[in-house]
Amino acid sequence: MNARDAARALNNPMVQNGVVGLIDALTDAVMETRVGPMATLAPDSSIRPNDTLDSLAARRNPDYRDEVHRNARQTVVAAGRTASAAVAMSDELKATTERVRRVLGMTNPN
Repeated sequence: MNARDAARALNNPMVQNGVVGLIDALTDAVMETRVGPMATLAPDSSIRPNDTLDSLAARRNPDYRDEVHRNARQTVVAAGRTASAAVAMSDELKATTERVRRVLGMTNPN
């Protein structure tokens, strides 16, 4: 996949939804990590014996899952815009290079 195709894909709402879904699924997989056994090492902490990363995060911020999802979506959209801008700049830099080559070719005695 070239940069132009990647930019096009990252700007496609269906692809964005897929990427965000993958990020959500990966987040869920990590957040299922059981941390309860750490409760015995830190008896004064807020860790409970059956806690997971998810339960700890949810107690601290009940909206954390929505925030992760929203941030993932914003990041994917920003990646699409950035890729499009990079492609546009690449095209512009190629055009500039050609203009400079023409100028140098006109002044080069060889």
